[in-house]
Amino acid sequence: MVLVVTCVYKDNCNDILNFCKTNNLPLLVFNKNDDLKKDEEIVKVKTDMLTLIDIPNFGRCDYGFLYYIIKNYNDLPDKIFFTKANFMYEHINLNYALLNEFDYITIGKLLKYGIFDKNYDINKLFSIGVHQNNIETFFEGKDDSLSMFGNTFRSYLTRDFYKLVYGDFKNVPQEPVLNMGFGPCFVVTRELIQSHDVSVYEKLIDTFYPNKDHWTKWENHTDEETEILVGKRYHDNLLRLWSSLFIQNFENYDITTDYNNFVGYKKRN
Repeated sequence: MVLVVTCVYKDNCNDILNFCKTNNLPLLVFNKNDDLKKDEEIVKVKTDMLTLIDIPNFGRCDYGFLYYIIKNYNDLPDKIFFTKANFMYEHINLNYALLNEFDYITIGKLLKYGIFDKNYDINKLFSIGVHQNNIETFFEGKDDSLSMFGNTFRSYLTRDFYKLVYGDFKNVPQEPVLNMGFGPCFVVTRELIQSHDVSVYEKLIDTFYPNKDHWTKWENHTDEETEILVGKRYHDNLLRLWSSLFIQNFENYDITTDYNNFVGYKKRN
C-alpha cells in the first residue's frame, strides 16, 4: 500500500484527504507550527488512516518530505507518495500516482527537460520541438549566480543540492532529466530512498536551518522575510532535484511520459 505524505501551513488539506478517502490510502499530514523549535513535534491525530503531526515551520512542503524520510528511514513503507496539498490549484491529476508499474513517478503539469551537463547540445531538444520555456539548466550555484533579490542575497540552487548529495558536479546525467513542473508530487519506492544513506537527507534538511552559511540575508528585509524567500527558492530548486536524487543511473531505467501529466521510471531487469 502507498502512504501519502503532505505538508500544510495555514491552509487545509481537504482535497488530499478526499483523494485518500476515495482510494483508501493512509494519509500523513505535517502541519507547520510557528511555536515549535527544531526537533520538536506534536502528534495531534493518530489513526490507521490519518496521522496529523505538528512540526517546526521551516521552508515549504519539501522540509516535511525530508523530515519524514529521516524520521522513518529504517521503517519506510514500500512506496510513499509525497505531494503538496494544494494540487487542485494547478489542476494536477493525482490519479497518475495510482499507476503501480513504476519505481518512481513524478506528476504535475508541463514536461521539463533539466540539463546538468554543460556539454549537452540544446539544439537536439529544439529539433524535436521542445520550447525554450520547458528547458532548465543547472550550471550555476549560489556563489556564482546573480540574484534578482539584490546584490548580496544568495541561497542554495539545484546545483548546490546536487553537490551535497553526490559530493561534486562531475558525474552528472549526460542526457536531459525529465521532470514535471508545478509540483512537487511524486511516488518513490523504499529501495530508491534507501539507495542513499540517511546522512544525505540530513545534509539536505540542514540547509533549511538559519545561522548557517546556506544563504545570506536579503538586504533591506527582515530575517523572517529572508527565510520566506529562502523557502520559496528551495521549493523551486528541490523540485528540480527530486528525480536526479532518486534515479542515480538513468540509463538503467525505461522512461514513460504522456508529456502533460506524468513521467514514470521503471528499472530494467
